[in-house]
Amino acid sequence: MYCFVIFDGLENELIGRTVSFIKKAVWRRWIFATTTENNLSWKLRDLQKELIEEHNYFETRGDKSD
Repeated sequence: MYCFVIFDGLENELIGRTVSFIKKAVWRRWIFATTTENNLSWKLRDLQKELIEEHNYFETRGDKSD
């Protein structure tokens, strides 16, 4: 089970600091993302499904960001 944080309208520096803080403060399986022009109209469950698929794809390639 993943926990999601989806950022909207924040600067990259603040996103980076926030991600680092959350990862240190709460150990969970996190997926972090930002909104895009394309995904703003998606249903949340569809966005979560897509994010899990992307996460799994990059994890199997060895491109872990953790």
